[in-house]
Amino acid sequence: MRVVSHILEKFQKRNMAKPYNSIAGQFSKIAQIDFSATGKNSLLNQKSFYFDADSQLDGENAIITAIEYVDPNQQSTTLNGRSIETVDAVANAGGVLYISDFKRTLIAQLPLNPLSVTNAVLSLPISSRNGKKTFTYFTTQQWQNCYVEFTDTSFLTNTNSLLFRIHYNKR
Repeated sequence: MRVVSHILEKFQKRNMAKPYNSIAGQFSKIAQIDFSATGKNSLLNQKSFYFDADSQLDGENAIITAIEYVDPNQQSTTLNGRSIETVDAVANAGGVLYISDFKRTLIAQLPLNPLSVTNAVLSLPISSRNGKKTFTYFTTQQWQNCYVEFTDTSFLTNTNSLLFRIHYNKR
């Protein structure tokens, strides 16, 4: 039994494991990607959709400790009144969140469906996460270089958005 607790202790010291009843972060913030007919997040010819710059979430100012995909079961519209894409739709489209640093070096690839704490994916054999967040420990991210990609964008509309709750600790 000591072997397991010793390994777990090492993982926790290196921020590779965390009890699920832990506080996700000192602060949380909503990050949103709005789809559009033209411009940066246009649906016409793009499969990579970037977040707007946010210095509060950059690695020099924050350690990102958890990320959640906010689906319509949690919140029906965004703060600016746009509809939120369903977890089922983003999961079926192979949605992945990419976290990158200031040199655009990839830090992490996170599939979108497990980022939902409700995880109500009807078409996938995945049980509910029962409110469990996806814990992370990102320290070198540049938020404007982070993005979401889909293998198929046909389900998206230019009036919808993706919404994420980012938990973080200030540096």
